[in-house]
Amino acid sequence: RQMFADYARSRPVPIEPSIRNGVVRTAARTADTTTFEARRRFLKQADNQEDNHVFGGAMIRVRDPQLVLRILELGLTDEWPPGNASWYLRNVGYYSGHPGLAKDFILKNFEAVQAKASRWGRSWTLPATFAGFNHNKEADQLLAVQRRLVSDDAMAPAEQIAEAIREKAAVRDREEKRLPELLQSFITDK
Repeated sequence: RQMFADYARSRPVPIEPSIRNGVVRTAARTADTTTFEARRRFLKQADNQEDNHVFGGAMIRVRDPQLVLRILELGLTDEWPPGNASWYLRNVGYYSGHPGLAKDFILKNFEAVQAKASRWGRSWTLPATFAGFNHNKEADQLLAVQRRLVSDDAMAPAEQIAEAIREKAAVRDREEKRLPELLQSFITDK
């Protein structure tokens, strides 16, 4: 975080290129509003694909729910090119750890979100939005809402992500049963 703060100063301290992506993403996880706005400024100033990838990819990893909501709101403006905005909108829930927040926002603003997406991207908006879930009910909801809002012709991405959600649900269900025993082993091993 300190390395990013030094980089974000008016007279920046460069970050070693081999670790820049990791430094920027690590600082993004726990970003406050000031750090978020610095990253947003860098993204606005990006003049090459690498900087777009580094700063945009880091931005959607923020954990603060208010900043996640800010990204979602900005995605509906002209802040970013439509392709980038569409990618941030549909992936911020997964990468931030707030899939429910992103899902609710995208379902509420579905037409505006789809207007940002490419023809190919439209079939992936909902599946990517649901990718962070690990309960069977979300897999079922994804399939239903994809069929209702997109079309039967665009079901392949939803079916693929629904299957991944079901696999995560099965692992979660299996491992939840072992959790008390595992926690107890940490206590008794010391």
